[in-house]
Amino acid sequence: MYLVDPLRDASRLAQFHTSVGELLDLPIERLREVVPGVSGWSALEQLFHVLLANELALRNVRLLIGGDSAWIQPQAAPSFLGHLILCWDYMPRGVGQSPRTVRPPAKPDLTIVRDTLSLGISTLTDLSGRLPGLARVPGGIPHHELGPLSAAQWLRFARLHGLHHLALAREVLAAGAA
Repeated sequence: MYLVDPLRDASRLAQFHTSVGELLDLPIERLREVVPGVSGWSALEQLFHVLLANELALRNVRLLIGGDSAWIQPQAAPSFLGHLILCWDYMPRGVGQSPRTVRPPAKPDLTIVRDTLSLGISTLTDLSGRLPGLARVPGGIPHHELGPLSAAQWLRFARLHGLHHLALAREVLAAGAA
């Protein structure tokens, strides 16, 4: 099993938000450049996807804290893949497919990406007072591939997912600048 540490996960997710903000200050042409040898998505598409998906992950944390959503299942029992990713504390490349609802458009609007980043920052700030007790929040909400995740697991997923796509965005940017 793995140690659940919502305070650490939130701190690293906040660092992720800072890093994304810095990348969004790059010229839009660089952000929109696709480097097929690295990824089919540009850096901006990577960031659009992960910010939108993480917005949903943090929404699930809030729903679990509230305790009255129809999405909540009594037990949070991740799938085998979910256990592996949460235990490894790492999201390998090429694992899983993003659902249609969080796939980026061909040319994401930078204003929407910045707004989604701001929403993620404010949601994480709003959750900060609840983080110490997050591991004791009952139930889980299903992830399409990782199975039902608890509130603390959704937070960990948001961090892992964020760092995964941040690394991909940086790799696209580095290859495009070469």
